[in-house]
Parts: sequence; structure tokens; C-alpha cells
Amino acid sequence: MGVDVGGTKILGVAVDPAEPNVIVHERKVATPAGGAAALLAAIEDLVTSLSPDCLALGIGAAGLVDLDGVLRYGPNLPGAIEVDFKHRLAHVAPAIAVDNDNTCATWAEFRIGAGAGASDGVFVGLGTGLGAGIVAAGAIVRGAHGFAGEAGHMIVQPGGVECVCGRFGCWERYASGAALARMAQETVAAGRGLAFMATAATAADIRGEDVTRAFRAGDRDAAEVVDTMAGWTAQGLAILIGLLDPAVIVLGGGVTEELGEDLSRRVASRVPEFLMGAAFRPPVPVRPAVLGNRAAAHGAVLLALDELS
Repeated sequence: MGVDVGGTKILGVAVDPAEPNVIVHERKVATPAGGAAALLAAIEDLVTSLSPDCLALGIGAAGLVDLDGVLRYGPNLPGAIEVDFKHRLAHVAPAIAVDNDNTCATWAEFRIGAGAGASDGVFVGLGTGLGAGIVAAGAIVRGAHGFAGEAGHMIVQPGGVECVCGRFGCWERYASGAALARMAQETVAAGRGLAFMATAATAADIRGEDVTRAFRAGDRDAAEVVDTMAGWTAQGLAILIGLLDPAVIVLGGGVTEELGEDLSRRVASRVPEFLMGAAFRPPVPVRPAVLGNRAAAHGAVLLALDELS
């Protein structure tokens, strides 16, 4: 079983260990309020409803997950502080793996998805926020404490837009679904972007989905917003390329699902503007992810099966 624990939903998937690349069952439930106890109960209920006999359980959680499988801090999971999934759910399965949700998605995309075949790469998930994961020499990079990959909170614009983390100018405030919404709201405030208001009552109600919908319809203002976000995405990727020298970058998350190749092409074309010595480096392909919103849950399964090997 693999479970993706997010701020609004928990997705569970099941695979046959003989064919781990194929999901055979799945179920989604709302993430409960009530802190750690309610969260653990919801996960256990979800797993047992999928199958009463779980050989290995993988959990991907949104937040800082340490090397012992403890969720130290989940900003989008109220009350989920110091949650020891591995020990509290030990009765559910004989083998349990717990990691950050983007780390799980990274493993799935580089094992069976868009990054398959590459031993060094980066996954960047563009959702409401921005998360990332790193693969080096064919293995996930977790860092000294398990927290590697929090690229969304690199500062790309000192003194810039305030972030949910309390700082200013984080990358995810410029490259995410929330960033698309903010840029669209600014466009409307400037007297343009009427297409963004097709389903929004006020400018403050505009969401990233309104931008992607207008973009697919050929709206010029939407294309401008997407181009702006692509530039910010490329700026952050250039930093990661300079640090890690990946063979490939995989873009995932809801924004990429909506925009696909249109976004990845725009991003790839802008990376050389921000990358030192770009003319002397092999170009790094930027590919859209292929596993969709099941990537984190599926990657959690694969990590759990690795515990058995």
C-alpha cells in the first residue's frame, strides 16, 4: 500500500508486489481535522479498507519527515507535529517506509515515470506550493536529517512576496499554482485579464486553475502570466542545475498536469538565461511528469517494497 497524506486529501493505492508498477486499487478520503490521532486513524482505516492484508506500507507526508520516519512539522497538516508514523502504525504492516511526499513522487517518476533511466535528476512539483526531490547516483538524496529537497523555500527575490513560511521572496511564491493566481489578480488590478474572471466572483477569488483554463483557450493575458511564471521556474531550476548537475529535470504537480509540454518547453527555453556557462554545458532536458496525482502514493509503495529487499 502507498498513502499520500496531503493538506486536503489522503490518497491510498495498492499494488501487487509481483507487479509493483501497476496500481490495482485506490481510494481517496478527506484529511481529517483533529491532529495526529485523527490523522493516524484515517490512514489505518484507509489501508484496511483497501486490503486487510498489507505486506508493506509506504507513507508520503507533506512536511519535514526525518530519517526515522517522524513527521517533525507539517505546515498544511494542523496539529501534525512530531508524528511517528512508523511506530504508531507498526501493527498495520510488517514493513513501513515514511518520507516527504515530493521525495516519494521523485522516486516514482525516476523509477517508472518521466525520469526513468536517469541516475541523476531533480523532480520539482508545481502545485499550490513547490516541492522537490533529488536523485543522485541512482538513489534518493535525503540529507543529514532527511529534509533535503525543500527547494521551494530558496529565496529568489530578496524582500519579495511574503511566503506562508513567514519569510519573503521564496521560490514557491513565484513558481506555483498560488503564484499563477497572484499574478492573475495583479493583471486584473491593472485593468486586464477579464478571462480570469469567467468563474471567479471577484479578483481575490481567482485561482491557478482560472489561469490554466484561460491559457488553454488561447487568452493572451493568460499566456503572459504563464510566461512570467515559466521564467521564475527557470531561475530556480538554474540554481539547482548549478548545484547538482542533473541529467534531467522532471516537472510535476497540478500546474504541470494542466499545462504539460506548453510549460516545460517555456521553462527549458528560459533556463540558459540564468545558468552560468550555459553555452558550454550540455542542455538539461525539462520533462513533464507522467504519473499525475498518484505519483507520491505510488512512490511510497516503491519505497516500502525497497524495505523488504
